[in-house]
Amino acid sequence: MNSATTTRPERQPSDRSQASVSRHDEPQHNAEDLTELVNEISTAVEHYCRNRPRVVAGVLFAFGFIVGWKAKPW
Repeated sequence: MNSATTTRPERQPSDRSQASVSRHDEPQHNAEDLTELVNEISTAVEHYCRNRPRVVAGVLFAFGFIVGWKAKPW
């Protein structure tokens, strides 16, 4: 085999600085993605609740009934 095809090219110092900058920006990018996802989900839930209030009321009543049943004090 040719040794040129099996070895990796060496990274230059500028490549390392670019990689470290992108790693520092990554948590902020992830936080923005999470914020966007939460906003989209909350908008979808709000839209569903406005269009189907009886279904939502029934689900919340059932959820409250089950939680109350499981959390009874006696």
